[in-house]
Amino acid sequence: MKRGISILLAVLMAVALIGSAYAGGKAEGAKGAQKVKITYWFFPIVKTVPGMESTVKDFGDWEKYLAAEYMKTNPNVEVVSELQAYEGGVDKVNVAIAGGNPPEIIFDYLGRTSGWYSQGAAQPLDNIISEKLKADIMDSFKSLYMVGGKLHGVPGFAWNIGLDVNRGLLKSWGYKGEILNGPGKPYSTAQFEEFLANVKKVAPTGSYPFAIACGSEQGDYTWWQFFWGQGASLFNADGTTVSDLPGMVEGYTWIKSMMDKGYFAPGIGTMNATDVVNMWNSGKIAMIGGHKGSANTMKKAIDDGLLKIDYDVTIVPFPTKDGKGGFAAMGPTGFIILAKDAAKQKAAADFIEFQMQPKYWASQVSAAGQFPALKSVAALDLYKNDAFNSVQSQMVASFPAGNFALTDPNYNKIRIAMAAAGQAVYSGMKSPKDAVAGYLAEVKKIRGK
Repeated sequence: MKRGISILLAVLMAVALIGSAYAGGKAEGAKGAQKVKITYWFFPIVKTVPGMESTVKDFGDWEKYLAAEYMKTNPNVEVVSELQAYEGGVDKVNVAIAGGNPPEIIFDYLGRTSGWYSQGAAQPLDNIISEKLKADIMDSFKSLYMVGGKLHGVPGFAWNIGLDVNRGLLKSWGYKGEILNGPGKPYSTAQFEEFLANVKKVAPTGSYPFAIACGSEQGDYTWWQFFWGQGASLFNADGTTVSDLPGMVEGYTWIKSMMDKGYFAPGIGTMNATDVVNMWNSGKIAMIGGHKGSANTMKKAIDDGLLKIDYDVTIVPFPTKDGKGGFAAMGPTGFIILAKDAAKQKAAADFIEFQMQPKYWASQVSAAGQFPALKSVAALDLYKNDAFNSVQSQMVASFPAGNFALTDPNYNKIRIAMAAAGQAVYSGMKSPKDAVAGYLAEVKKIRGK
């Protein structure tokens, strides 16, 4: 018996020594491990996060908070989070890529991330991100992120777009008419024009029924919808180039006429997305092409006392020429990894997965007012009892997504060229026909044809 006890004690001592050696080696390894620095670039999406108002007060605060939380448990990784402005931010990325010094991670819109990947700037992620995270991505979003059969990025969330109508503002103006047909019910362009005309009658001087951002490529989805509504086909079946010149001319002509009648705010040719949001937040327009995020900004403006009206925002679809229904555009936003160094790739993938834990990602999705691309977050039913978002869900169920040619490597250049054509039309510099002809010629140059 004594001999058995001695053997057992010897085994236990050996196990203890092995454990001690492992622990010591691990600690020593942690101390001596190579430091890795990764830079994370993103655009303004989340300004405040419910429950974290004292920490997250402005754009960029949330991302810095996540980086700090990550570094607490990953002391050998330094994460530098950098907010990029929409105006000029994309150019900054392109310059960084051309100069061979891009950030390790970018979180941006699919139409740009796929282009950067197609240029060879970003890495295929199939063997970089974990199987757990890959399995968590909703199949519909994952398929959008496949370029050449490889996963080029990790989708985080997506928006859907409709026309947000501020009924509270209309009421303060004395409007007593109907607010179109409702969220899942299509209506015609003629009905829409009648609504705009009736709103224009009660709008105070300097205020307008609607405004759109045509001064840059940002926000173009809010006027592309009108092109589709007029019957124009913006892209060929392969999603590469514009095919319907008469439809585009008709679309530009119609939008210009809405501005000339005072239904759309003047100067839309030079307005950017921020200009439109500022008009919305200050009660100068009764309608915006938006999503839950624009409703959030309206509510905050009211809560902060910047706007003296009731919070009463609803969403309706864009009109169509035949009144049969258009599109609910969905634009996924996600992460790409540009790091070429294996250690940095690993750190970047780990930081992305850290952010996308449900406890963090649910907060980000909610704050952005968008739809999660992860099964684990979608299962949380973030918008239960949220009347506005239930309307958006109805929109997505009722109308398909439009073809934005998102994975075309020339997408962003084509998008900018289309914005320039619109500017020429709305400023009166060119007729719609001449602007579209010039645009199509520019597309051929961009595509090298």
